Amino acid sequence: MTFCGYFSSSPVAALAEIVVPDSDITTTGWSYGGGDLYQALAIRTETNFVISTPSTTVCPTRSIEQFEVGLASPSSVPGDASVQGIRFLFKVRHEAGTIPPTNPSSEWTIRLYEGTVATGTLIQSFSGYNSPATLLQWSSEFSEDMPPASVAAITDHNDLSFDVEVGMCADVGNIEAHMAYVQLQYYALP
Repeated sequence: MTFCGYFSSSPVAALAEIVVPDSDITTTGWSYGGGDLYQALAIRTETNFVISTPSTTVCPTRSIEQFEVGLASPSSVPGDASVQGIRFLFKVRHEAGTIPPTNPSSEWTIRLYEGTVATGTLIQSFSGYNSPATLLQWSSEFSEDMPPASVAAITDHNDLSFDVEVGMCADVGNIEAHMAYVQLQYYALP
């Protein structure tokens, strides 16, 4: 019996899904009244959020608070970097501590890790929240697309985590940082 033919391989279609935190890895300096940090961060709401330890550090020096959460595995294999995009989604705010701050400032750094290797980094700075009335306002949702080279560098989408770091300071008083959610969105490139 003779078999003639050829095999072709077509790229895996892009995944369209939001992947959420599903485990706490490190949580020092952060809390969530309802349980584990990942439980609050997995839900896109402003009513459940994680809270940092208040900072009394005077600017320009910043106190650093950091946590890491593991991400759920995607429901299927994502496409390659030619068809698959990935973006960070998150929402944050400041709140006055026991002494209302003047000129509070924070810098958020969110790193996507595959195992122990950082594959993507997003840095977002906030400042100018000068009155207690604006301290409690949530930021708009931030979304930042990963560069295609960073997407292509990911080999195991089942071993991803977010490392979140915030550096905070104020001229006077104290400030704490709140994060409503941090998630990873897979989407099809145009």
